[in-house]
Amino acid sequence: MTYKVEILEATKQFKETAALNQVTAKFAAGRIHGIIGRNGSGKTVLFKCICGFMQLDSGSIRIDGQTVNPAVAQNIGANTLPKSAFFVDIQNILD
Repeated sequence: MTYKVEILEATKQFKETAALNQVTAKFAAGRIHGIIGRNGSGKTVLFKCICGFMQLDSGSIRIDGQTVNPAVAQNIGANTLPKSAFFVDIQNILD
């Protein structure tokens, strides 16, 4: 099977706290995937690493066989939405 995204032993630490501890996962192309977990389990950190916003301390993330860095992520359109919705008052923009 061909995988669109491969995460291999991804590790990311913030001081003594391990946000990601040797995470390995593979996501097939053409499917919808989700990641669930408790608050503070590292979901957002993982997504930021996949999108190239954060660098791993060790391990690797590959998309279409290319190791993720900010340029690769941007070229393939990897992105994320903010966790909190924000709204703009369109009337103020038009004024």
